[in-house]
Formats: sequence, structure tokens, C-alpha cells
Amino acid sequence: CKALRDGIPELEWREHPDKAADYWYEGTQVGRRLVLQYQPTFTYEQNSDKFEYQSVSAEFRPDVVISMDGVASNRWMVLDAKYSCSRQSILSQMRSAHIYHDALRRGNKPPDMSLLLVPTSDAEPGWLQDVSFHEAHGVGVTAFSPDRAFENRLVAMARNTLGLAPL
Repeated sequence: CKALRDGIPELEWREHPDKAADYWYEGTQVGRRLVLQYQPTFTYEQNSDKFEYQSVSAEFRPDVVISMDGVASNRWMVLDAKYSCSRQSILSQMRSAHIYHDALRRGNKPPDMSLLLVPTSDAEPGWLQDVSFHEAHGVGVTAFSPDRAFENRLVAMARNTLGLAPL
């Protein structure tokens, strides 16, 4: 939240109570909106438009969901926190990234990216952390680490999606 607030000061930021998520942080400006939710509920309710987030098959509660709505485009992503960085563990845990990418919807659109969020960029296999892999396949791994690379990338992506000039 701090990285988004500091990196996109043009937005008006506030916490927003919502029954569908444990935490909701929102930045708005006329024609622009960015929302970070912690553990939102994706419900399965056939033919229902009353929920912003839905699942095609079952109820899910991913760790973090970020949606970015700009004047000309919008994106959204799912981040699933993992605490083990071994090659075997990450390859096994990639199942959740694939399931979220396949099952979750915002409107009728699947997430642009469903990434495992790990504590270090030294995690293997490395190809799953490659930004071009994320863009090509919509799944992968990213590190939430002291170098702030992920936060910087997220802010740049959000600024671009929201139609704001780079900092």
C-alpha cells in the first residue's frame, strides 16, 4: 500500500471497508481507480452480476488482488503469497497460480497475471520470475524483497495502465 501511495501521489488514497475482503485500499482520481484487496472472496454464483469478482467453479480467497482502471485500459492481477523458495516447492505451488488464472474473473475477464509472491529473488526456477514470461503466459513468480523491484514494477505498471506519466 505504501509503495502504491508513494508511487502514485496523484490518486486520493483511503481504506475502504468491504464485506467481500479482509482489507481494501483504494486510490481514485476522476476516471482512474486502483484497488488493492487482501483476501477478497471470489464466489461462484451462476448468472449473477452482483459481485465484481467471481469464480467459474468454486469459492476462492487469494491473498492479494490488485485492479487498475484507467481512462483507456484496465488490468488486474492476483498475488498468492508463498514462503518456501525451493525449486520443488515453487514448481508444486505454481498450481495455485494456474488455478487462479483459469478460474477467477473480474467481470468476464481472467486476471492479466496470477503470480506467486515469494520472499527472495534467488528463488528457482528463474524463468518463472522473468517479466516476459509473466506477460506471455499470465502466470509466474515474483519476489517481495528489500530491493523493491516488484513494488517499482507494480507502480510503473499501474501508472501506465492508469494513463499517468512515469515518475
